[in-house]
Amino acid sequence: MAGEQNKPGAQPHHHAHIGTADQGAPIGQIITVGLIVAVLGGGGLWYLNRKGEDNRLNTLFKSSEVRHIGTSNGQRGEVTLSDGSTLKIGPATQLTIIPNYNENFRGIMVDGTIAMDVKASPGTPIEIRGGGGAMVLDEGSVVVRSYGDEGDATFKVISGKAVIRAKEARREVTGPVTLYVSKDSVLSDANPAKADLATSWATGKVEIKDTPLKEVLVLFNKYYALNLKVADDALLTRSVTMEADLDSKQKAIDALQAAAFVKFGYDGSTPILRDDPAAAAKAAKAKK
Repeated sequence: MAGEQNKPGAQPHHHAHIGTADQGAPIGQIITVGLIVAVLGGGGLWYLNRKGEDNRLNTLFKSSEVRHIGTSNGQRGEVTLSDGSTLKIGPATQLTIIPNYNENFRGIMVDGTIAMDVKASPGTPIEIRGGGGAMVLDEGSVVVRSYGDEGDATFKVISGKAVIRAKEARREVTGPVTLYVSKDSVLSDANPAKADLATSWATGKVEIKDTPLKEVLVLFNKYYALNLKVADDALLTRSVTMEADLDSKQKAIDALQAAAFVKFGYDGSTPILRDDPAAAAKAAKAKK
């Protein structure tokens, strides 16, 4: 479990509720984590993308006064910020929030994934950074995904207007739209299947289409805290298309078994997937 790091003398705080994915029952083990949301003096409209303002926000993100809040593998959280904006925090996510949030600046850096309902704060747009990109908006609903171990970033605007920036590109968009920022900070339209894979968690689902089992196992570790192994490395290239509830490990395992033609079991205490030729034969017969 990860949470915000509070300091003596800090201002009154809001709360984040962190829930752990279970094995089929409703989410349990709710933990309250303090989130300090503060305010900072400064100025500038981020839509202008001025170098001076960008440098000031860079400095704030590097400040020793930033606030951190996070979730572990298999956990999700909810936070209400001082500006009224609400955050759903995805699994295995670490957020950095600038000092003195919401006086003249609002800034959040995402290592992981969030879904955010951004409330307007007059004259103070919010900048959400992830990977090699950033999203700036006044208000709206968005999903941002940018895990450090993945390197790229996905910015989904569900509603509202936003500016999305990468290293040498800047686009003004109106939702619904999803843009992708590659590992080398190239901005482009997102592939629909990859966008669903990146952002579907925000609706309580995991949607996977034509994805190698090797990549799916990484997701299972993040989303369900399941560190699955395979009995045969040849299984790792098997293509997986599936959908499962984010709240239930068992339903996710069942969906994975059916989609990848594998059997879930244990090798000692290690959860392991083995080939299931009978399931593959049955599926092939059903297609005829």
